[in-house]
Amino acid sequence: AGPNSTLVDKVSELYPGRASMSPVLDLFITLLSLGAPGWKGLLSERKENYKWFGERLAETASAQGLRLLSCPGNTISYALDLTSLARSMEAKGQGDMDHLTFLGSALFTRRVSGPRVVLCAEPEGAAPEAPEATEGGAASSVKVKGKYKKTIDGVTFQSYGAHTDTYPCCYLTAACAIGATRSELTSFLETLKGALDDYRKGAGRKQKEEKGKDKITKPKEAAAAPNA
Repeated sequence: AGPNSTLVDKVSELYPGRASMSPVLDLFITLLSLGAPGWKGLLSERKENYKWFGERLAETASAQGLRLLSCPGNTISYALDLTSLARSMEAKGQGDMDHLTFLGSALFTRRVSGPRVVLCAEPEGAAPEAPEATEGGAASSVKVKGKYKKTIDGVTFQSYGAHTDTYPCCYLTAACAIGATRSELTSFLETLKGALDDYRKGAGRKQKEEKGKDKITKPKEAAAAPNA
């Protein structure tokens, strides 16, 4: 609604029509029920939980051979460098780094919907967050396929879903959102450990390989049927 019907019509033409009023109404009701003291209390609690969660996430990452990235400009989300995990899979001859996204789906099936794996293309030069060099040469970034390059309305995104076209490592994001309790964050860390263990055991990858074999064998069986 507005005083200028022409402007309203133009805005309505641009509106995609997929959104709903329900979330906005729910938020409005929630804010009214909390009041200013309740809202400020949640903000304060989130800041305390953010620091607490970061310390425990760093401990979990270290125990899993991963690295917590330093992102001082982001006071809500954390990111785990997955380079060491990718290299360990390469050492086992399982070098399809695109499969790192299984961690995100593994967490989702465990009812953790926020975190996701971001696969990034290699930068041309060194970046501040680049993994440290190892003995015998410089550290190598994870190689990913070109399917993470997308073009939308003529604009090309090299590492679609990331905040930049190039980044020195693939990473897993995890946020300490408002309203999250320490018990929920602790539960997430335990779930993350389980997902990482499953990934190292080949979960998801084995099913993918079996499906690939089925696609190869089934056409041969179908072709042999007429001669039976």
